[in-house]
Amino acid sequence: MKAPQIRDILDEDQVNNTEHDPTFLTHHANEETEARSVAFRVQTRQSPYVDVFHGHQTSRIIIDSGATGNVIRQSTAKHLGAKIAPSSQAVHQADGSSPFKVVGETHVTFTRDNQTFQFEGLVIEELDVEVLVGPPFMETNDVVVWLAGKEVTLGDGSNYSYGSPAHPDENPTACYAFLLRAPDHRLSGPASSLT
Repeated sequence: MKAPQIRDILDEDQVNNTEHDPTFLTHHANEETEARSVAFRVQTRQSPYVDVFHGHQTSRIIIDSGATGNVIRQSTAKHLGAKIAPSSQAVHQADGSSPFKVVGETHVTFTRDNQTFQFEGLVIEELDVEVLVGPPFMETNDVVVWLAGKEVTLGDGSNYSYGSPAHPDENPTACYAFLLRAPDHRLSGPASSLT
């Protein structure tokens, strides 16, 4: 259930060339200042989510239709004041062998607008996101995801748009900034003024 960050995806010929270039791995390891990950021929998308409330506390629920259960980060559960009961269940990451440390289970009621969402899941010591839910949460709360439209349909039929609109021809990591500077009157002398 833990999604690793993609750093580089290389073509086969690039991988074969690394055998003859001993500086390849060192060079790529030192590119940590680079602002974006590099991937060729692989598409990635933001996971669907819904922002909800528990009392006056906000949480983001990440929806993973491939997850077999619901989990919440321990620090999030404590922050929300949720009661954590003992649990003997175990949970593994998507690779099937890396275990999460389960510290208990909890039941939390979230709200959004006039709707309530019942969360029943395991409390995990370390989790990349606050709350991660799968089909059990989706079924209980009648939540449906429309990936093409980047929308989550809630039980009352209302739609929640997630993410920011992006166009495939735009680079989301690129932005432009313009800086306009006026002359410093201290350097120009008393005769200088802006009109």
